[in-house]
Amino acid sequence: MSMPFEIETLVREADALPHCEAQVALYERAVALADSVNDLQAGYELRLKLMMSAVFAGRTELMFVAFSWCSAQSDRRPEQFPIRNLLWQFKWFVDNLGDFPQISLTQINAAFDDMRRRYVQHGASLHAVWNIRRQLSLILRDFEESDRCHEEFKNSRRDEFSNCIACVSSGEIEYFAGRRRWELAVESFDRHISDGKRCLTQPAVAYSRVLLPLAKLERWDEAREYQRKGYRLARNQSGFTLVFARHLYFAALDNNVAAAKRMAALHTEAALRATSVYDRMQYVTALGACALCIRRSGGGKITLPLPAEMQLADAKGKVDVAALLEWCRADAVATAELFDKRNGNSHISREVKEWLSMT
Repeated sequence: MSMPFEIETLVREADALPHCEAQVALYERAVALADSVNDLQAGYELRLKLMMSAVFAGRTELMFVAFSWCSAQSDRRPEQFPIRNLLWQFKWFVDNLGDFPQISLTQINAAFDDMRRRYVQHGASLHAVWNIRRQLSLILRDFEESDRCHEEFKNSRRDEFSNCIACVSSGEIEYFAGRRRWELAVESFDRHISDGKRCLTQPAVAYSRVLLPLAKLERWDEAREYQRKGYRLARNQSGFTLVFARHLYFAALDNNVAAAKRMAALHTEAALRATSVYDRMQYVTALGACALCIRRSGGGKITLPLPAEMQLADAKGKVDVAALLEWCRADAVATAELFDKRNGNSHISREVKEWLSMT
């Protein structure tokens, strides 16, 4: 890829960084420079980099925009920008649509149908397609569809567009946990760990996914051990809002006030800025459970770096846990209702209320 010197400098600097806000910002600058000189090839290749960085840094909205631009170029100039080169990114695009309640079921289904059509058109297996649809159906709380997609997924062959083995086995944990099949979720986790497969996000994500199933089965010692191991792996990662929500909620369920306070102090500021509406809602719900845990223990205050507009913290950053719990309840329930309206059911509202009562 031949680019002007200034763009090459930005790319080298970005490539040397882990996936984070700083890397995203550098790729954004490089894309803007390429667009300013009407360099379509550079703009396309830079957006591929930006998409990956944005996904793993939790900037889903930037990935949507970059993918849409690249997809449009592929439709206009299929010989220069073959759509096959975007089949992997198609997974990121469709998989994250459910995180935004303003995106309708009609739009989500149309995007999925387009993805499936393009995979078939290019002779790819539907293994990756059914995997994405299964996960998306869980977000939509369409459990019958998620079960159907799980069966289709198991009967499909792996190919170059399939997620890595570590992510696939971790996704199975998420599926069984989402269906409240706690024993099967733990069995999937055990296989995941025994396989020893690792990637950029695994096993950190897998450790967070098994915490609730173990708690529901009252296997607390195992859950505590896995939280220690998993949180160590996840703590400094970008874009892990949902992972931190699971860890925070488990600490609250376990009545581990000290751990809950530490996690809340470390992750709340970034979590409240998360662009994924779904992930932010889950974190706010876990934060409410944290406040309830502290209140039940007899505590009245927690130190949190909250935005000034929330008007909950005093001059020293101390927050009254009763006020925090009230705010979290109002915010999470209102967001859950938006998802339920889009999804055509009431599952998320019920789950949020369950989490906030820690039952």
